[in-house]
Amino acid sequence: MQRKINKKKAPISIVMAVVLVFCSVIGVLAYLSVTSGPVDNAFTPATDTDPSISETFTDKKIKENVSINVGDPGYAVYVRAAIVVTWKAEGEGSEDVLADKPVLGTDYNLELCDLGWFEKGGFYYHTDSVISGGSTSVLIKSAEQIKDAPEDGYVLSIEIISQTIQALGSTDVVDDPYADGIPAVSAAWGVSVDANGRLTYS
Repeated sequence: MQRKINKKKAPISIVMAVVLVFCSVIGVLAYLSVTSGPVDNAFTPATDTDPSISETFTDKKIKENVSINVGDPGYAVYVRAAIVVTWKAEGEGSEDVLADKPVLGTDYNLELCDLGWFEKGGFYYHTDSVISGGSTSVLIKSAEQIKDAPEDGYVLSIEIISQTIQALGSTDVVDDPYADGIPAVSAAWGVSVDANGRLTYS
């Protein structure tokens, strides 16, 4: 019998569920961020301004070409995302996950896109800003469950926890993040912006 951990996460009721959760930016950068609650199954956005997942879903066990649509905040944003893989209990409203984590290459396969993203500190950063209403390039080429969960009643869950931040500061806002010459994204996320406006590892 596997030890279970109860975590407060959004309910997921489909195999290989990909859930998009958007976090806020705290402090003086709060006005720059776009946030929403969990998007169940991530097939449609809650509103026109909320970010959402774009994906292809095949045979209930394969997800392909997963990207992030930033919604329509009215300005360009930078995007970063974390990928969290667990064994989660089936059933609507369930919040239980197994202590044993799925093993890449044994329990599931995950193929990431090499272009347009870089990894730093557990996050994947989209190098280019995304216009309002636009989408990132593909982050996950393919994700597939290849082994049953160690306990009955559990399925593989892949969650994308993503965050967006306004690409440019505004001089009309008090405590403008560009006032000290540091882009807001650099101050908040610890990455650099090159002369072409692209994020770089720093």
